[in-house]
Amino acid sequence: MKEKDEMINAHNEKMSSMQQKARDYLASVKNEHEKAAQHLEAQRKEFEERERYLDKCQTLNKTERRKLQWQKQKNLMATEEQNKADEEMTRLAKQQQMSYVRVKKLEKKLDDELALELEIERMRGGLQVMGHMEDPDMKEEIEKTKEKLREKEEESEYQESILQALVVKHGYTNDELQDARKALIRVSNSLSLCALPFDVLILTRVKLSKERYLAEEADVEAATLCSLWDNHLRDSAWHPIKVIQIDGIHKYVLDEEDEKLKELKKELGDEVFEAVTQALMERNEYNGSGRYIVPELWNFKEGRKATLKEGVVYLMKLWTHLKPKPKRKRK
Repeated sequence: MKEKDEMINAHNEKMSSMQQKARDYLASVKNEHEKAAQHLEAQRKEFEERERYLDKCQTLNKTERRKLQWQKQKNLMATEEQNKADEEMTRLAKQQQMSYVRVKKLEKKLDDELALELEIERMRGGLQVMGHMEDPDMKEEIEKTKEKLREKEEESEYQESILQALVVKHGYTNDELQDARKALIRVSNSLSLCALPFDVLILTRVKLSKERYLAEEADVEAATLCSLWDNHLRDSAWHPIKVIQIDGIHKYVLDEEDEKLKELKKELGDEVFEAVTQALMERNEYNGSGRYIVPELWNFKEGRKATLKEGVVYLMKLWTHLKPKPKRKRK
């Protein structure tokens, strides 16, 4: 009983810490948005001041005026994008708060369910002990205990139904977070953040140019081989990955006896082999049913799927970098 209580308390403390970090992160992002909005407002005033100054200058040429108008237009577009980002951040903050409330309800019901189960087990144990006693005065006590046990079991069934309903709601929350992740991927695609070269193409070209072909021929041959292996990677009928059990856990591993992979390693060496097998394992992990390419937020530095937080932080840094910079005033 003490160990279960400690586990429940540890779980509650961990969840509270995670939720506090999420709230702190949203607050920091909101603060960045406010700073960006203030910066854009200051830019707008500066451009208006410059415009008034230029209006007074009789020698102002048309080229300078067009440049200023273009800068004002860019500032207006950036402000509109900032407003959209603020609205989206507000929406995500509300979603996060709703998720927090749902998770807290789920935790509370789970704690209640565990406590109720422990109470039921204690009552059942007590009934077994009393059942072995031959004292006739215990019959009435046994009947009362049985009645309480029935009430507790009914309460447990009710709590279980509520818990299942909350689990379903929690699933909806996860769906909302996935929608936010997809929206972030769409923004990344629109800014050309996800289009990176296929490492196999580069490695293959270097390998072929060193060993077999002239530089011009190596380009063509590398492109041909990469196209061939890209088709292999997409082929759902090819099964170079097998499932093994380690310590009771099923894991995906490469089939070292696969003929295509053995031939690849023999022909092009370890570097190309590693690039192909890494791409194969990634596609199997994120779309094992078809192995066709699906967009995903990716942390290339650490070689893993990026978290939603990392994606947002990266876009915020990019946004700061792309914001129009204030121009110096002409003297």
